[in-house]
Amino acid sequence: MDRHHPCQICTCSDGALCPGCPLQGELHCRPDRNLQRFFILNQLPFLVLAFFSLGFRGLVAGGWWPLAGYALVCLAFLGPVETRFLCSHCPFYAREGKFVHCLAYNPFPRLWPFRPGPMSSGEKAVVAAFALFIWSFPALALGHLLWPALRPAAGHSPAFLAAAGLELAVVLAALQFYYILSRCFCRRCLNFSCPFNRVPPAARREYLERNPAMKAAWEGDVDGKG
Repeated sequence: MDRHHPCQICTCSDGALCPGCPLQGELHCRPDRNLQRFFILNQLPFLVLAFFSLGFRGLVAGGWWPLAGYALVCLAFLGPVETRFLCSHCPFYAREGKFVHCLAYNPFPRLWPFRPGPMSSGEKAVVAAFALFIWSFPALALGHLLWPALRPAAGHSPAFLAAAGLELAVVLAALQFYYILSRCFCRRCLNFSCPFNRVPPAARREYLERNPAMKAAWEGDVDGKG
C-alpha cells in the first residue's frame, strides 16, 4: 500500500507514518492479531454461559423462544446493525478489502460506504439498546425462571440450585466482559462516537488533527452521518 491511502486516514496507511507518532500506545490504531485474539477470548465466557443458560431454561421451562430470540438478536447485531450503525464510522472500516479489518473481529462483509463523521443520536441509541439487551437478557430470563421458587413455601430443587448457580455465573461473566472491554479497548478505540467509547478528549483531538478528512467530517464540513 502507498504511504498515503486514498481515504487520507493514517490507520489505512502502510505504517510508515507511525514512527514518532505521540499516539503510539494511546490508541489501538493499527491491526494487531494479539489484541484481536484477546478481544474474542474476552467474549467467550459470557457468550458460552449466556447460550447455555438459555438452553437450560428451555429444558426446565419448556419454552425455546428466549434462546431462539436471543440468537437472532446476536446475529442481527453482529451483522447489519453493528456494521451499518457502528462500524461504518470507524477508521478501520475504511481499510481496503471486502471485510472489516479491525480488533473487534466481524465476519460480515462491508455493505455500506465508510462514513467518517460521528454517529447520530439515533445510531447511538440503537447500538446501546442492542448491547444492553445482549448483556442483560440471559440473566433476566433466568431470573424470571427463579422468581417463583423464591417464595418461602417453595422448595429448592436441584434444578433451582443449578439455575441459581448459572444466574450468578452469567452475571459475573457479563461484568467481566464489560470491565475488560471498557478498560482495555473502549479507552483506546478509534470509533470515538460509540456510546461506550472512553478515549480521552486530548487523544481524540490529536488523532483528528493528524487526519484532516475525519476532522472535516467531525466539524461538519463533510456529511458523515449518511
